Amino acid sequence: MMLGLTSPVTIKEIKQAYKKLAKQYHPDLNKDNPIAEKKMQMITTAYNFLKNKW
Repeated sequence: MMLGLTSPVTIKEIKQAYKKLAKQYHPDLNKDNPIAEKKMQMITTAYNFLKNKW
C-alpha cells in the first residue's frame, strides 16, 4: 500500500502515515524533484481514497 499500512487500520493511523510521508515528499521540501512530486500525488490520492472509505 502506498501509505505503508496494513489492514485493519484506524483513521488516526491513516492520518499519521500521510503526515509522515508528506513531510518527506512535499514539493516545497523537494524543489526540482519530479519523483518526489509524483510520489506526493500518489500519497495524497491514497490518503483521500482511504479517508473517504472510512
